[in-house]
Amino acid sequence: MTAPRDHDHQGETEGLGIQRLHADLAACRRTLGPDHPDSLRLSDALAHALEHAERLTEAVVGFEVTLGARRRVLGDDHPDTLRSADDLIRCYTSVGRDAEAEALSRSTLGTHGRRSLGDKDARTDDRT
Repeated sequence: MTAPRDHDHQGETEGLGIQRLHADLAACRRTLGPDHPDSLRLSDALAHALEHAERLTEAVVGFEVTLGARRRVLGDDHPDTLRSADDLIRCYTSVGRDAEAEALSRSTLGTHGRRSLGDKDARTDDRT
């Protein structure tokens, strides 16, 4: 009987944590702006919390927002942007959006790979 109660408590704790992250993110965006590094970190943390809580549809939206902002603010090659792309690819795969995961994976490798591997490397060919 203890295990279900612990599981229920864990769900409540996760829910409260997610509510707190939503509130903190809204306050941060309001005071510092949506592109501030703290706003981007909170957006990422919220998406991860949603994914951990298996609220995957919401997590996808959070990862999409975070990736878009990081691309705009930090550029495609920034490590945080690349991590955000990887997070979104993983989440797309989790919800069965394999074509979108594949397209994002190819575009991420295409962008980052060309700089790392060179234009002539087959792994950077967007046509395959």
